[in-house]
This record gives sequence, structure tokens and C-alpha cells, in this order.
Amino acid sequence: MLALVPTGCTLGAPSFELFGAYFPLWLACALCGVLAAVIVRATLPTEVMGSALPLPWLICSGSGVVAAVLLSWLWVGY
Repeated sequence: MLALVPTGCTLGAPSFELFGAYFPLWLACALCGVLAAVIVRATLPTEVMGSALPLPWLICSGSGVVAAVLLSWLWVGY
């Protein structure tokens, strides 16, 4: 019977107020992750991206995911 009770929604979704409306935290972290991936792509020279790194798209997207997860972990705390 307890499995039917929606206990996971009692705390609410992590969000913050932005211009009077609630903005989901996961979306802000995802945008920061995309920004981090773009910064990594812009800072690595094309010679290094092509010759030394075997999968440059994996490096850029991985750095974006790491940045988003770390920001979420630091902001929310879990």
C-alpha cells in the first residue's frame, strides 16, 4: 500500500526564482554544461584536436557533462 503513495514528490523539484518565475535547476546546469563544452572547444587549438586527441567530440561533450554534474552537485548538495 505504501508503494502507491507518491512520496518522491514531497520535497519538490530543485528550482530557483528567476524574474518572478521558478526556473528548473537541471536546465540551468545543462546550459552551463553546454557553455563549458563550447569553451573547451574554443580553447583547444585545431592542431591538438585533430592529431593528439582521438575523439575530440567525446572530450568536449564529456567536459560539458562533468561541468553540469559538478554544478548540480555543488548547488543542490546531493
